[in-house]
Amino acid sequence: MQMNVRRPRLLRRSRAAGPRWRSIVAALLVADAAFGFQQTGITPALPAVQQDLGASQAWTAWVLSGYLVVGAISPPLLGKLADRSGKKLVLLAALTVFLVGSIGAALAPNIGVLVACRTVQGIGGVAFPLSFSIVRDEVPEQHRASAIGLLSGSLGVGAMAGYVLGGGLAELLSWRWIFVVGAAALLVGVALAAVVLPSSPTRDTRIDAGGALLFGGALATLLLALTEGPQQGWQSALVVGSFAAAALLAIGFVVRETHTRSPLMELRVLTSRPVLATQVSSLLTGYVLFATNLLIPYLVVTQTGLGLFGLAAGPLMTGLLLLPRALGQAVTGPIAGPLLRRFGPATTFCGAMLLMAGGALGLALARDSAALIVVETAALGAGFGLSVSTSGTIVVGAAVAGESGVATALNAVLRRTGGGIGAQASVALLAAAGATGDAAFTVAFLTAGGAALLGAVTAALSRPRRQPG
Repeated sequence: MQMNVRRPRLLRRSRAAGPRWRSIVAALLVADAAFGFQQTGITPALPAVQQDLGASQAWTAWVLSGYLVVGAISPPLLGKLADRSGKKLVLLAALTVFLVGSIGAALAPNIGVLVACRTVQGIGGVAFPLSFSIVRDEVPEQHRASAIGLLSGSLGVGAMAGYVLGGGLAELLSWRWIFVVGAAALLVGVALAAVVLPSSPTRDTRIDAGGALLFGGALATLLLALTEGPQQGWQSALVVGSFAAAALLAIGFVVRETHTRSPLMELRVLTSRPVLATQVSSLLTGYVLFATNLLIPYLVVTQTGLGLFGLAAGPLMTGLLLLPRALGQAVTGPIAGPLLRRFGPATTFCGAMLLMAGGALGLALARDSAALIVVETAALGAGFGLSVSTSGTIVVGAAVAGESGVATALNAVLRRTGGGIGAQASVALLAAAGATGDAAFTVAFLTAGGAALLGAVTAALSRPRRQPG
């Protein structure tokens, strides 16, 4: 009986020990880089999208928010489906759906179709965590750390290319070309993955579709209320009803998750104070990052006298101004380890949130030149990269034995959830404070800075209690 149990593991190890594991990593690198490009490429072009499609600012924000809503739900749901049906099958299906969404977005005749296609693209959010799972299954143990580092780097390279190349395509050709180029890269990634990736082992597991519907419904109705509030009035039946529906759906989600045998998200991990404090900070991290990501493109378009390398205020300059955010994230991710050892997780996490607060408050109070914005976006990225690494370390260390994977998955979900809320709330603040006037940007950036400061407070609370002895 013992020989039968061990044989599949030995077969997988023998298969991965050959040169094929390098081909597997190469295929995943292409897929993740294409995915990273599509994540960020449209951001500098949001004002161009709004103008071309004749959309409101609030509904243009759904190009980011809709993607993030589905991107928050899909990893835990499709991750369980991957355990059941095989990681290769689910990864290929997710990338193919992402590809279809890219083609649809390139051809979108109006903002509604574009938002729908971006929402479909959110299903591809499972691609990155599934890549890590495939590496764990197929790459020899001595090469796993470097393979995971390469995958993280490919996502970052794709994101940086998205800001610059996406902005350049939108300015020189059309924002639609961002999706055309992304679709072409994805097609290569899907083809490589289909040929190279081996079938993965499966296991029986339950899928909590009801929990996913309740969570997605709560988040979608909340964002709908934030979208329609400035136009319909905060006391209108639609807005009040949407807020009430969001609250009821959220309560239903919590009740279901605490009573079902196989929940979408294991909420019991939040009973630990360090884990709860870290998850709250991660939610606020997502809010700050995506709020500023949405605000900066509109700021660049409306800011008079702002110039960079002689460029006019357009998508290309926006992409260049956002590039330091990605570079800051790329720099602080690798140095998180030494900082954690020197200062401890809670102090490092608090410092990361203060970095983000400095960037957001700087954008609120001093944004008269491109040089200032470059420094401020770099601070945002540096704080974000450090917070992602640190929060993961805290929840793994503080979670009850056997629940670290659940806690880290919830950490990623809450970060994207905060991002969706941040993008939509920022547009609502712009509208409430007077459309796109200078004072409106100050209010929106100050709110993001305040959220980051609150995140610093909760990060400080993530320090575990000192144990006796």
